[in-house]
Amino acid sequence: FIDEERQASLAAHFEERARPELHWAEVSKASSSTHTTLLVAAGMLILGWNEIMWLLNHPFYLLLLLASLGAGAVYYLLNFVADWQTLAARLFARLAGGDPGG
Repeated sequence: FIDEERQASLAAHFEERARPELHWAEVSKASSSTHTTLLVAAGMLILGWNEIMWLLNHPFYLLLLLASLGAGAVYYLLNFVADWQTLAARLFARLAGGDPGG
């Protein structure tokens, strides 16, 4: 038998400890949505359903496409920013929360 004062104390302690976990569960549930992302929708518009399915069934070509897109992004950013040192400095400044400088 637990007296009412101890029971109320245990319930308050439990709620205090469970609140952050419940908040984490709600955020996790909201962030793990199974809806189609915007990038997949854009890819389907550009490539079409058959090409998306072909890429998903041929992982080497999917990896080749992603590597090509990554290389193109790096090339674009290097030409846009000027050199890789400036790009790295801006990236690290942004990650550190500082002024990205320009």
